[in-house]
Amino acid sequence: MTSFNANNGSGTIAPIGGETGKSIALPASGFSRGGKILAGWNTQAGGGTACALGASRTINGSAVLYAVRAWTNAGTTGDPPLIYDAAGLAEITNDNTAHYKLENGISISGTWKSPCDAPYTFMGTFDGNGHTVHFNSVTITGPDTGEAGFGLFGNMTQPGVIENLKAAGNISATRTGRGSRFYPGGIAGWTSQTPPPTIQNRVSAVDVTAEGEQSPGSRTNLLCSYKCVI
Repeated sequence: MTSFNANNGSGTIAPIGGETGKSIALPASGFSRGGKILAGWNTQAGGGTACALGASRTINGSAVLYAVRAWTNAGTTGDPPLIYDAAGLAEITNDNTAHYKLENGISISGTWKSPCDAPYTFMGTFDGNGHTVHFNSVTITGPDTGEAGFGLFGNMTQPGVIENLKAAGNISATRTGRGSRFYPGGIAGWTSQTPPPTIQNRVSAVDVTAEGEQSPGSRTNLLCSYKCVI
C-alpha cells in the first residue's frame, strides 16, 4: 500500500492499495497549503527520492510519499508569494531573493530556525502588510559556530528589505560554540554593513535574551543586532 502525507499541508488523499509489483499512477492533486500547490512527491519529508505528479510507481510493500509544494506566485513585486503561516515563512530560505507578502498574523511557539541563517542571507523583500509575528517564549536555533544572526530572519544583505511588519513576544538564543560572534535580534540578527539592507515602517517589541560564549562584538537588539537602515 502507498499512502500520502500532506507534509504540513491540508487535504486528504486516500491510500492506494494493491499487490507487490502493481504499477500505480501518483495523484496530481489533493493537498495544498496557503500560497502553495502540490508540485510533486518525495520519499522523505525533507528530501529523499523525487517522484513527479502522475508518474507511475511500482508497489513494493508499504510506502509513504510526502507532498512537495511550489509557490503559485512568481516572486516579483507585483506577484509575491503569500505567507500564511510559520511553515511558509521558514521556506523563504529556499528562494532568498524573491518578494514576499504576509497575509495574516503569525504566532510562533517552541523553537524557531531563522530563515536565511548562515550561510544564507535574505536579499529579497518581505512586506509584513501591517501584520504581527508573535513569539511565544521561543528558542531560536541556528549554527553553533561562525558569525551568524538569530531572529525572525537570520541574516540580511543589501538589497534586502523588510517593511510594514510588527514583531512582539520574547525569544532566547543559546550558543555553546566558542570564539565566534552571534547576533540575536527581534526582526533580523546579522545584517551587512556596507551597504546595509533596509528595515522600515516596522515595530519590534521583542524581548531578546542571549546565552553562551560570546566573542567581542556579539550583541542583542530588539530590531537587528548589526547595522541596518531603519
